Amino acid sequence: MNDYETFLKETGITEESIQQNMSKLTHYNFNGFEWIYPIFSEIQGIGLASKFGYSAGEFICPAVISGYRTPAARYINHSSDPNVEARFGELNVSIHALKEIKPGEEFTCDYALNYSKSGK
Repeated sequence: MNDYETFLKETGITEESIQQNMSKLTHYNFNGFEWIYPIFSEIQGIGLASKFGYSAGEFICPAVISGYRTPAARYINHSSDPNVEARFGELNVSIHALKEIKPGEEFTCDYALNYSKSGK
């Protein structure tokens, strides 16, 4: 049983309810970044991907704008082999590619690494 299946079992949430909520998200305009979209993640629950590919170091989207969290901050899943990183400003956090990302590939970050860089 993976982490996602364990989560569903422990909370009593059904896959059907996840899919219903997911269908509502697909119409979300991502703060002017409408090419970023939610996906069913093989890692856990909902993830994010893009219609476009990215090169290492390239800006992808904001995660926090003026202290307010965007869906990127909510739906990018953890990986020990991440393809994105968070870059921290005073009130803003942006997501950048760590390596080449293909169109439709799920964005992943290393939560522990990003937390240590946040200064918390």
